[in-house]
This record gives sequence, structure tokens and C-alpha cells, in this order.
Amino acid sequence: MRLDFGNWTQRLLSVEHLKLDIDNPRFSYFSKKKMNQTEIIKFLIDRFEVYELAKDIATDGYLLNEEPIVCKEGESYVVLEGNRRVAACKILLNPHRYLSSQKAQNILKYNYSLDKLNCHVSPTRKDADILIYRRHTTTPVRRWETISQDAHVHKLFSEEAYTIEEIAAKLSESTTNVRKALRRYHIHQYSMTLFEDNPSLREAISNDKFPITNLERLYDYKDGIDFLGISFTFNGEIRKRLDVEEVNKRLRFIVEEVLNDNFNSRVFNRESDKKEYIEYLKSLSDKFDFSKTLSDSATPIEQDIPVENTTAQKEHNEQVNNNEAKKQPVRNKYKLFLENDWETGIKRIDDIFKTMRTLRYDKHIDVVSIALRCYLDMIIYEFLKKKGCLEDASIQENAKINKEHDKLYSKIKRYMIDEFALNEEEIKEEFRHLLKLGQRTDTSTSLSLRGMLQYIIGKQELFPDNRQRNALAAFLKGENNVIDLQGFNMLVHNQHYHIEPSQLENTVINLQPLLELINQTIIDE
Repeated sequence: MRLDFGNWTQRLLSVEHLKLDIDNPRFSYFSKKKMNQTEIIKFLIDRFEVYELAKDIATDGYLLNEEPIVCKEGESYVVLEGNRRVAACKILLNPHRYLSSQKAQNILKYNYSLDKLNCHVSPTRKDADILIYRRHTTTPVRRWETISQDAHVHKLFSEEAYTIEEIAAKLSESTTNVRKALRRYHIHQYSMTLFEDNPSLREAISNDKFPITNLERLYDYKDGIDFLGISFTFNGEIRKRLDVEEVNKRLRFIVEEVLNDNFNSRVFNRESDKKEYIEYLKSLSDKFDFSKTLSDSATPIEQDIPVENTTAQKEHNEQVNNNEAKKQPVRNKYKLFLENDWETGIKRIDDIFKTMRTLRYDKHIDVVSIALRCYLDMIIYEFLKKKGCLEDASIQENAKINKEHDKLYSKIKRYMIDEFALNEEEIKEEFRHLLKLGQRTDTSTSLSLRGMLQYIIGKQELFPDNRQRNALAAFLKGENNVIDLQGFNMLVHNQHYHIEPSQLENTVINLQPLLELINQTIIDE
């Protein structure tokens, strides 16, 4: 659908008086009550790195291409797009209101704030929906997680009364994908109700990073949805085909499997994997009643007795709590690259690869992740060496570094001239070298991993398949729930930074075809 901005305007609006959108999927979806403005900002600080964003804005300024989208509701302008950025600007205006004393002092050191922001004013919320959805699903703006995207689709369907066909047209999605989003929304909402007895697990499920697509894998498989005893209506609502107690027990068990990372894309990927997992479920006759027959006529799950009022569910909850420490049968060994037997003939690289294959990444997530970071650095360097591209890659990286050095040195010189009334001739060239901002010309120095990746992405002849270069681009940007290069570096330098096993797994799945080709190239050449 073509976007029409003919009725839009621009206005310079007070940051203090801009209202954050209480219906934004990022946070309205996860709160049982409507949050006030202060609560929203504190929620964004806790969940969406808004404190860090405030520091970035204080350092680099507010980027003109990130102007908020607002609409007027009553006497207020409500931020429809840009809630994180506006919240960050509000923090800069009054850090002590939202932050701890230490963090507030850190912000005040920058001595920077914005009183007003240039905003794009949409005539109505509906006029902004399509643009906002596209920005958060197809562009470098911080991408909504799948759960937040699904909540936005459901909001269009339930609150704004769009049909599925109209939503598909507005969002440039297929009707199938819209229906899938509505199914995920309903199954996620219902899953949260199963854990009212366990607030910590409910909180984990309510997090927008909960891997809902893993759960989707099961119910998209015929034997999987039959095990759950459910079906879906055309608009994604859940219908039960077993009694509600049995449905709740089975769904709760699978959600716990997902939370514990026992059910994921590696466990339930190939047809043989799927059959093996379904057989495993069928073996749990002590947990589930398989004598019950699936009903042909499904009824809405919402019409049944609430979960918390059923005796069977209470007994099940007590059993789960009492048996938490009992070890479940191990089906997945949590090891990476089990299907690959790469050997380059370079001892250090091959030893690191064997280490990654040997260790369980769910138990040794940091060790395996750092080993993968080292492996990528070494294997890609060796690949470029085999292709005779090291010098060319070094020249490209040096050019980029030199450009950054020139820019930074110019800023420092300008500061010296303005602050101390110097002229350019008085600032000697040795000063530049003391700052270590000289021009790099040596192509024999080690390339950075980022530099090598950027070089490869720009050289189509190295990887003619766009999908392979896109996999590297996703690794650089952290797209598709993969750990990006900065994330791997943070593991080494920041003791508080951690990653989830599912992220490491997705990263490996994303890079695996590329690494296959790189290993083969090193062996062949």
C-alpha cells in the first residue's frame, strides 16, 4: 500500500509536554494496568536500554532522521513512534526523577538536554499504523520482537476493527502471516494465564523476547497441535479439542520446555527430529491422559472454567513445584556443529572447532560463545588469505580508520583553537601522533573481524549468493535474534553482559551454510 503524507504536518513540540503512548505494544502488552508517564519511562529503562540511549543522545546529539511521529489526542500530542527516544530526552531534562543518584550524576556530566523536538504530526493513529509497522519490521530502527509485532497486529484487528485482508494490505504482508501473528498473540496470552501460581515464570513468558516461534513450531505440525488438543479459528482464537484441564497441562508442559530451552529449532527441525519429539511426548503417560479422544467440534477455550479454579490444574502445579529439580530425559545434547566434521589442517583453528563441538553450550554458554568468536576471526582471516584479499581488505579498513581519525582530530583541533586561542600552525603534527590519530598505511597489521566482514559483504565475487552475505550482515547488526559482533565482544569485556543459549543457537544456524563454504574453500585452495 502506497503511503500518503499529504495531510501530515511538522511541529516543534516541547519534550516535557509530549505524552508517551500508553498503548504502545512494547509496554502496554506486558502490563495488567495502564502505566502513567513515569512508570512507562522506568519500564523502558529496565527493558529497553533507554538510559544507554540517553547517554548516546547526550554524546552524539539527536539525529534528524529519528524525529518522532505524534498525533493530537485531546489537548496533548501523543508519541506514536519514537517513545524510546522521547523518553531518553525526558531523562536528559530531569535525570533525578527517573534514575538512581549515580546514573543521574553520570547523565548530568554531559551537560546536554533538548527542550523541543521537531515532530511529524499524523492526522490520526490509523494514518501512522502502516509506517510504524514497517519501520519496526524492515528497517534499522530498533526492531520489535515478534511478540510486540503480533500485539500490534492484534490491536489493528480487535481495537481498530480492520479485517485480516485490510491489515495485510496496510502492512504489505500476506493474509497467512497476519493469521499466524494472531495465533501467536492468542497462544502467548493464554500461556501467561497458566502461570499465575509462578510469578517468575509468568514474568519470563511475558517478556517480549520469549521465543514464541518455538512454540509455533509445535502447533504448526499436525501431530504437535493434536498433542496440544487445540485448533485455531480463522482469526487466531484458540479452540479446545480436549477438556480444558488436559489442554492446560499439555500446553503448560510445552511452555516450560521452551523456557528451559529443551524445545527449540534444533530439537524440532527435521522430520526425523519432529517424530522423535512427538514419540517422547507420547511416552509421558504419567503426565498426560492419552485415553482421551480429540473432539471434532472444537469450542472456544475462553468459555471454559478458569485455569486456576480446576482441581487437576492445582494438583499439576503442585507436582511441578515439588519435582522441579528432577531431571527430565535428555533428548538434545546441546552441542553445536554436530552434523559438521570440518577440518582445515590448521591445528589452532581445528582445536577450537573441536572444543565447540565437545562442550554443551547450555552449561558453558560463555566459553562456547567466546570460542566461536575466536573461530570466526581465525577462519575468516584464513579464507581471505586463501583468496589473496588480505592486503586489499587492509587497505579498505585503513581508509575507514583514517577517515575516522581525521574527523576526530579535526574536532580536537577546533576545540584547541577555540578554547586556547591558538592558530593551526601552533598545533604541531606530533600532537596528532601523541593522540594516536595518525594515518595508518601498514597493510601487514592484523585485520579486525569487523573489517574483514565488511570487506566480504562488499565483495559479491567472494560470495555470489546474496543469502550468505545477508547472513554476515545480520551478524554485524544483530538481526533475526542472533548475537551480533558487539555482543561477542561484550562477553569478553563486560562481566554483566550475558546471552541466552537460544541466541547462540540461532547465530550458529544463521552462519552454518557460510562456514561450510569457507571451510571447503580453505581445503580446496
